[in-house]
Amino acid sequence: FIPGLEVQFFCPDEAAEQGDRLTYRGVVRNIGNVALRDVRVVNSQTGDDTVYSRALLPPGESDEFTGSFIVSKDCCQVTSTLKATAEDACSENALSDTSTGTCPVLFEPSIAVTKVCSETCCDNEPGDTSWFTGTVSNTGNITLLDVYVVHEVAGKTLPILGPIVLAPGQTVTGAFMTLTNGS
Repeated sequence: FIPGLEVQFFCPDEAAEQGDRLTYRGVVRNIGNVALRDVRVVNSQTGDDTVYSRALLPPGESDEFTGSFIVSKDCCQVTSTLKATAEDACSENALSDTSTGTCPVLFEPSIAVTKVCSETCCDNEPGDTSWFTGTVSNTGNITLLDVYVVHEVAGKTLPILGPIVLAPGQTVTGAFMTLTNGS
């Protein structure tokens, strides 16, 4: 007798929204030639909660099942692993198999930048120092990595801030100095 257990994880056809329930599909199969007892499947996203169980799975049979979990915030994909366990009905040996899937998640990156010149910035002579204040805000629902703020002066791109990381809803405010045209 040759026992065998297989589990497969399938992402939904459509991407889930952050914070919404993602419903996946799974298949568990007896790929051996001996019955399996106490077949159980758990999902890494839901801990030890059983998402599928069956007392006896005859050789060659399979079952489809669905399960779900809540997608975390601030992500663009989610990875989930199914783990199936059972015991061989003849020898009572334990069997297990895993299947992992990475499902896409809908996300909306967005950034807003403001710049406010000081009252004297327009009256500066070339080469003078100019002060301005500004903000950079993450107005989206996904963390932004390697954010840079630059200032264009006389055809030159000058770094003002960065690299920084901005979490959703986070705003960074600052006062910045640069040289005006002619520098």
